Amino acid sequence: MARSSCSACRLRFTHAGSTLVSCPFCAGALHVLPASALVGYQLIAFDAFVLDDIAAEAALARSAALPAPTDR
Repeated sequence: MARSSCSACRLRFTHAGSTLVSCPFCAGALHVLPASALVGYQLIAFDAFVLDDIAAEAALARSAALPAPTDR
């Protein structure tokens, strides 16, 4: 069995994480590795991070409406 994993964070994601293209923690590229190569990697249940499309669109719309930060 192969799983999506992030070498930088030493994380492996559940099957639901197979839709990810980058690590949600460090934004690094994910790799699909065999289970034997992932010994010692922490398993993350990606189901808790999944947002439905409507919620994601609403969050993006709210963030786009925020004023840009300014340095003082």
